[in-house]
Amino acid sequence: MNSSQTLYLRPGTPLTGAIRPPGAKSGTVRALLCGTLAAGTTRIENAGSGDNIRAMATACRLLGARIDEGDDRTWTVEGVDHRLPETAELDAGNSGIVLRLLTAVGAALPHCTVGTRNAASLGRRGNHEIIDTLRQFGARAVGRGDEACPPLVVGRGAGLRGGRVTVSGRRSSQFLSGLLFLAPLVGSDVEIEVVDGLSSVPMAMTSVTALARAGITVDVSDDHLLYRIAGGQRYRPAEFAVASDASSVAGLLAAAAAVPGSVTDVSGFAGDDLGTAAMIDALGTMGVRIDRRGSVLTCHGARTVRPIQLDGSACPDSILPMAALAAFADGTSVFSNVETLRFKECDRITDFCRELAAAGVAVEERRDAIIVHGRGAVAGGTEVFGHHDHSVIMAMATIALRSERGLTIRGCDAVGQTYRGFFDDLRTLGADVTEVPDAAGAADVPNTVAGTAGSPESDAREATMSDERYDERYADSLRRITEGIRAWNARCAAQDPAVLEVQPAPGVWSIKQNTWHLADAFEATTIRLRAMLTEDGPQLLRFDADEWAADRDYQGRPWYEAIAKLNEQLGRLMVTASGLDAAQLTRPGRQYNIAVNILGRPTEELSVLDLLEFEAAHVDEHTESTVKIIDEFGAPAVGAPTAGGPDGQR
Repeated sequence: MNSSQTLYLRPGTPLTGAIRPPGAKSGTVRALLCGTLAAGTTRIENAGSGDNIRAMATACRLLGARIDEGDDRTWTVEGVDHRLPETAELDAGNSGIVLRLLTAVGAALPHCTVGTRNAASLGRRGNHEIIDTLRQFGARAVGRGDEACPPLVVGRGAGLRGGRVTVSGRRSSQFLSGLLFLAPLVGSDVEIEVVDGLSSVPMAMTSVTALARAGITVDVSDDHLLYRIAGGQRYRPAEFAVASDASSVAGLLAAAAAVPGSVTDVSGFAGDDLGTAAMIDALGTMGVRIDRRGSVLTCHGARTVRPIQLDGSACPDSILPMAALAAFADGTSVFSNVETLRFKECDRITDFCRELAAAGVAVEERRDAIIVHGRGAVAGGTEVFGHHDHSVIMAMATIALRSERGLTIRGCDAVGQTYRGFFDDLRTLGADVTEVPDAAGAADVPNTVAGTAGSPESDAREATMSDERYDERYADSLRRITEGIRAWNARCAAQDPAVLEVQPAPGVWSIKQNTWHLADAFEATTIRLRAMLTEDGPQLLRFDADEWAADRDYQGRPWYEAIAKLNEQLGRLMVTASGLDAAQLTRPGRQYNIAVNILGRPTEELSVLDLLEFEAAHVDEHTESTVKIIDEFGAPAVGAPTAGGPDGQR
């Protein structure tokens, strides 16, 4: 699977057959850490295999565990009996629970760093809640910025102390889970009081259950806000039977339910792991027939979907697929009490609602709710983005399979965080899933402008685009933009955060400022393209880089916001710019600075293709500036100072 996989899902084919999704990430990573801290051999049956589970397994090995991954999803872990190394540098992948568990346990080491290579996703998630509480234990604990974004640096300092500590549970129960795993390593009685409410009781209780299996008793108050762990307890080896992943089960059931005529068996169901039973009840309310035979769930495609009013706190990992299914109901569905979704691999409320809207769904967001105004049908025929989040990707697959014209989903590789074989399993069940070229071949990707692959609009487009004068220049422009930003992400993720803030000379932009600038430039270009494609010779938006930089305080705002916006705006630009035919590429607009001052044209008129080629050159220019800064200030290369910086009006 390539690093930016794009797939087109054609609608209408019933899903029939039997699938066993992978073991739950939540269960597998907790079992791995329990086994690592225990003395002896822990056995994990039906272990998951997603990228984030691999990240936890790698981290546990660095903590001293020996892990054998069996061929039949059965893993064994030889633990360290509380004897942890002096130092460790750990990578949490793109998982919040892995990050918070490792950070808390890492505080029992003299020195531990927990980071991520996923700057645009996990790298922008705050952790000040767990950092603040670790300090109450006497640990040294710091993160990046006021929100304590990764990397997180922790250690036991002069020694950890027990007693009563407090932690906020409003944004995530994962902070509590991490502290529960740390408590037995402290050596004395610990009481953890949850303040500001607890976002997900089922997830917290998953940790309590895993600890109990490993010999650690946690006394929990009736309101789930006070947790007592007696001192002197030690992790013991155990056997863990991991249920199928709740979000994966939800993704498969919603996809099957979306297509009338589907009869799909999903195995590995084990009661109420992270709200799976609540999700099944909710699907029943929506008119989906699901039969249970032991650990096997049989889902029947629903011809009619009913709207639902659901408190989503009981099944947070299942909300997005159900919200996608609700788009095909006649009426309004409300998924409430789900603010915790904002603090996942992406903002699963705002980002997901944007992609639903792009697909043609009428949707609203609230601080803690998703409101879907179902109209019985969804047009589709567009391109959407997965936001580095497996749950968003699987939910958009549900939209695609029942929509009128299917969907193209970019960034599908991120589904591997939890369920590497998701799209292969959909194919096994009969879904029509085809891989499409990335940006270099984006002219063949269905979207709002060009129409669905195989449609008359698409055939006409392909015939028109046979003119190589446009085809090659167009494809090259899109390739340079997307590959440039892909490389930009990789280079920046490898740098110390301080390097990203360096201004090599007065008036010369830092990497962070360049990143903000490119994000805003993509936003401006998208606005210009939309005007050119819908209006006759419009006067295009004026974009003064210096004014935007001053107004938006590029250097003063957080890095994680900059890189997140850059990737978001790239996605918006690609949705608008992909799949254009020759007639569209020659549509004119008017922008004096670009046409006359930069491109050297005799008039202020330029074409859509001119604008895309200009933006590709613009990415190249700022990439060169960034490389120079890294060469001079980032290890290991040392080079000449950059000459990059503000590029005036565009």
